[in-house]
Amino acid sequence: MIELLLAFQDEAVYTRGGWANQTLVHPVGLAALAVSAVVVLAAPRKYAIIPFFFLMCVVARQRISIVTMDWDFIRILIVVGWCRVLLRKETRGFRIHLLDKFTIAWSVCASLGYIIQQASGDAMVLRAGATIDTLGAYFLFRVLIRSWDDITTLLRGAALIAIPIAVAFLIEKSTGRNLFSAFGGVREFTKIRQDRLRCQGAFAHPILAGSFWATMIPFFVALWFGAKDKILSVAAVASTLLIIFACSSSTPVAAVGLVIIGWGMYFARAHMSTIRWSILGGLIGLQLLMQKPVYHLISRIDLVGGSTGWHRYHLFDQFVRRIGEWFFVGTHSTAHWGYGLFDVTNQYVLEAVRGGILPLVFFVAMVVTAFVAVREVLRGTKGNRERQMLGWAIGVAIFTHSIIFFAVSYFGQIVILWHLTLAIAASAAMLSRIPEPSHARRASVPARRSTTARPIGVTGRAPTPLPVRPVKERPA
Repeated sequence: MIELLLAFQDEAVYTRGGWANQTLVHPVGLAALAVSAVVVLAAPRKYAIIPFFFLMCVVARQRISIVTMDWDFIRILIVVGWCRVLLRKETRGFRIHLLDKFTIAWSVCASLGYIIQQASGDAMVLRAGATIDTLGAYFLFRVLIRSWDDITTLLRGAALIAIPIAVAFLIEKSTGRNLFSAFGGVREFTKIRQDRLRCQGAFAHPILAGSFWATMIPFFVALWFGAKDKILSVAAVASTLLIIFACSSSTPVAAVGLVIIGWGMYFARAHMSTIRWSILGGLIGLQLLMQKPVYHLISRIDLVGGSTGWHRYHLFDQFVRRIGEWFFVGTHSTAHWGYGLFDVTNQYVLEAVRGGILPLVFFVAMVVTAFVAVREVLRGTKGNRERQMLGWAIGVAIFTHSIIFFAVSYFGQIVILWHLTLAIAASAAMLSRIPEPSHARRASVPARRSTTARPIGVTGRAPTPLPVRPVKERPA
């Protein structure tokens, strides 16, 4: 256990602080950024988000440090994206959704809470960068996603990118060397835990890599219901599962289980209210019957061996017990909460630790409002099976993210993916409010032929008289 926690500490320093205030640019990474920027500026709107997904999966934490502010390549691409939007005046016709308002409230409260807590110029610089990565990315994606075709095109591009990424992960799994280390920013030799290689690719951590792709599975499944994407759907899901296998982490494996549960609930969608209340009642019952809090169940999750479930339980337990420390504007450190608890592996706890109760409340409100947006999509697309499946996929992805938050705190590329998922939910909800043309509704619902004779008068309309031909008389 001691070796595990020491490795945890070294990993936290390496992945979160080891590369701060350092310019790290590789010629290949710079070329990838340049090509991505050109595509974002020049391509049609429906292709403009695909370079972001490509850069997240390929370029390993490249950055340019300017006056203590780190400009990650993704951050630079977000600025390029806003230049495109402003130059082309693509904000025209944009409408605000409730999720947009909660996202703004969360970002403002998180920034103010952290700046007040730290009371330093560095805190302002850090939150400025974080705001570009979160609020800037979210609204950029909201503006760029303006049609159902935009969403489908993005998912197709992500599915195509998943296939070569899976090949790179399998090579890392078989050789123990990370191909993306040639660009800098990640380790050359793959980490080993309990004789298992934990591949990470261009991501900062194997858990984040696996969780990133696990939360994409619902979208790849939704492609199956398109007219021409069945083969691509199967290939993307298979590639994603191979990536998760290579990561050898319990959290992504559990996320796959959550995806299966989420899609399984589609067949019981008419009873979701009963299911939700039953789950809540079950948790309350366990809380009354168990000797320890119900969240102690987190400590028992170990799907691939070497899991740190007890660490996650202990962190959340101390979070509940020390509410007075973080309630107003968070706390400077959680290292004194217990051995190894300097590493906050819970997104909900991290929101409170960074800025206090208000960021936590608005963060939860964002998640809840995202589910409300999914409900809007499902209600507004009745009769269109393809869009219904896409709406359900959005809900499954948000559900998977919301549970993963109990096991890991997001940083790096997966932060962009989370806000992209929220943007898809809000944009799809706005699109579902637009009524479809009558001919489109008729085309989406095939007509059924009646196999039985219908009695006259059932339709409530007078029967159409049959034409009567005059009878000619024959001469006698």
